[in-house]
Amino acid sequence: MKKVILFSSLFCVAFLLGSMYKEEKWMKVKKSMFQSNEPMTNRLKLGAFSLSLVVKDIDSSYQFYSNLGFKVLGGDIKKKYLILKSESTLIGLFEGMISENMLTFNPGWNDQGKNSKSYTDIRIIYHSLLLKGALFLTKLTGEESGPAYFMLKDPDGNVLLFDQHR
Repeated sequence: MKKVILFSSLFCVAFLLGSMYKEEKWMKVKKSMFQSNEPMTNRLKLGAFSLSLVVKDIDSSYQFYSNLGFKVLGGDIKKKYLILKSESTLIGLFEGMISENMLTFNPGWNDQGKNSKSYTDIRIIYHSLLLKGALFLTKLTGEESGPAYFMLKDPDGNVLLFDQHR
């Protein structure tokens, strides 16, 4: 019985310390976001930008956009999605995966679908917007690092997806 109580006590202490560490970590992040004289919006690096489109038939949509000069950058037509590029323009075609067209930002990626050397982690972007009163469609997913995403709408109802893959 003493071992159970000791274990439970140690678990509670570890949990509390972990929670305090996470809160302390985010307080440091929040503090660092506001220490510069530069406006926050000038410091956020949102990554690659694309327009994600709902399509009825991936094959015919791919044919249409390839006729405009778009080339496949990523995705899998068999899985009903493609990422296409023409010069600096990126579009995603999604059949049956998303319910409406949206603006997509990929923190950590450049317009070639490659990792960026420097970028703003999605958690910093999320908390920055949260502090400014943004209304989210989804909460931030993911762990303390690595892949994560969230969605929100702009004042005109346009959906924005922030999708970090690394």
